[in-house]
Amino acid sequence: LKAEPDEIFFTSGATESNYLAIKGLSNNLNKGRIVISSVEHPSINLIANQLVRDGWDIKYWPVNHHGIIDLDQTEEILSPPTKLVSIIWGQSEIGSIQPINLIGIECKKRNILFHTDATQVLPNGLIDLSNLNVDMLSASAHKLQGPKGIGLLMLRKGIQDLLYNSPSYGFKNGSI
Repeated sequence: LKAEPDEIFFTSGATESNYLAIKGLSNNLNKGRIVISSVEHPSINLIANQLVRDGWDIKYWPVNHHGIIDLDQTEEILSPPTKLVSIIWGQSEIGSIQPINLIGIECKKRNILFHTDATQVLPNGLIDLSNLNVDMLSASAHKLQGPKGIGLLMLRKGIQDLLYNSPSYGFKNGSI
């Protein structure tokens, strides 16, 4: 993964990693907009529904007929009050691979936090966190022939402080 050891946290799977990343961060940000794609994993959609009840606005980033994010809508989608973007990297049902690095660059320009669920691309060796423009990345070991019930959440060092201070997610002293 080319990540620092203290950037990787083990969880029970990508679903838990997704929840910790998005729900944990939403607890420590002023309410605004969270953007997800229209082809997200059900775990992300469930979190989005919870956040709507908590007062967040959820915007769905549309995809084209190939299932790829419509980058022509970047300016509109990433306009204020967008605080967080979560886009699935590889969609398992239709096989689309999102331009994660391009999305990450656009988020970084606007000071928007960026999460991706990389479970489906993990076995393809595409992940080099040292050159990837993401703040948080979720994955699950079973896609690498690992046992079920093991996942990971990669958190960039600056993002860790936001989650460590989350009152309801058990982050203390750098551990989950």
